[in-house]
Amino acid sequence: MCVWFESLGFYSHLDEVLKAEFHDIATFAWSAGTGATAYWLDIGSTLGGNDYYQSGNLGNVLTTTVYSLPADGSQIYVTLYSLVGGQWFSNAYTYTSGP
Repeated sequence: MCVWFESLGFYSHLDEVLKAEFHDIATFAWSAGTGATAYWLDIGSTLGGNDYYQSGNLGNVLTTTVYSLPADGSQIYVTLYSLVGGQWFSNAYTYTSGP
């Protein structure tokens, strides 16, 4: 299986790391961020979008599985939100889908 990963940016006080394998189904997993009490994952065809997936508040769960993502070489934009001290912070990632 192939994995494509490009980090677009991090907040210095968070240490999330996303890992995903892209086919029709992708499982996203990340490490706990410092002080983070909840997470939310959006996935879209554009930066900041959520037309493919919107998790809602995942609480302290560090993984989620997404079904029916494209596997055609297109860009997939993932935003991981972390709730720290009552405020949501975001980290954005770009993946290239693959067969």
